[in-house]
Amino acid sequence: MGTSVGDIITGLTVEGLSSVTNYFAAKSSNAFNALQKMEEVDKYFKEEFLQGAEYGKEIKVFYVSNNKALEAANAIGIRDGKGPEGAGNVIKNGSYDDLPDNAQKAYNGYEKNGWKGNFSGQTQGTAAGSKYNNFDSKLPTTNSAGNPITYKEFDVNNYIPGATRDAQRFLTGSDGSIYYTSDHYSTFIKIK
Repeated sequence: MGTSVGDIITGLTVEGLSSVTNYFAAKSSNAFNALQKMEEVDKYFKEEFLQGAEYGKEIKVFYVSNNKALEAANAIGIRDGKGPEGAGNVIKNGSYDDLPDNAQKAYNGYEKNGWKGNFSGQTQGTAAGSKYNNFDSKLPTTNSAGNPITYKEFDVNNYIPGATRDAQRFLTGSDGSIYYTSDHYSTFIKIK
């Protein structure tokens, strides 16, 4: 009988620790493998995200540079338009002096009140300061920094009760630009 209770306890303890150690080693190995896989997945997504961010930057640069080119083309009056005839320049550079007399008078009135709605002497129903949506994007849609430009429209001539509004308008952009159209948004003269 050479085995004592102490020997049995020692054997169980050693055997138990060995099993526990093996269990934790196995668990650690699985956890380690899982962490490695998670790191690989994380690395993949980080790379894809960074690549996507780079694509996003490239798209923004492309968009901004093309918009600058479009604005430059507009500035020198070479942008092809899509007016009723389907051709011709949509925007031409001009000045106050290029406006007909009635438009100069209206321009002066709007300038005097800071383009804040109707000016003194306009009839009721004359539109002044309502939103112009620029759905066809004939006017620039963003400024040189890539920020959107919003527009407001102003009638040139007084509204005549019982008649429809005529085709002459001013459009002011949130970028400080002012356009004149004599043909209800088919073509524009950039005044400012």
